[in-house]
Amino acid sequence: MSAAPLEPCRDAMRVLIAEDEPLLADDLAHTQFSEHAQSLALLNDILPADKQARALEGLIGDADLTRGPLESEPGTPDLPGREERPA
Repeated sequence: MSAAPLEPCRDAMRVLIAEDEPLLADDLAHTQFSEHAQSLALLNDILPADKQARALEGLIGDADLTRGPLESEPGTPDLPGREERPA
């Protein structure tokens, strides 16, 4: 599949890139950042190249990112580098 059909979506999502934070925000105010948004940004090549590494780092170890519902459940196995969640 050609990337051309996705370009309007990518353009629309670029307004969610926070200037002072190299992540894709969940809101236009750039106050909420989630694991889902970073995954979407990386998979769809939305972030500029200089911000892609930071988004990937956030997925691995940024405790401030909102996590997906399964990872937020107590007793869910943690990835290396993330804080322990009580069972």
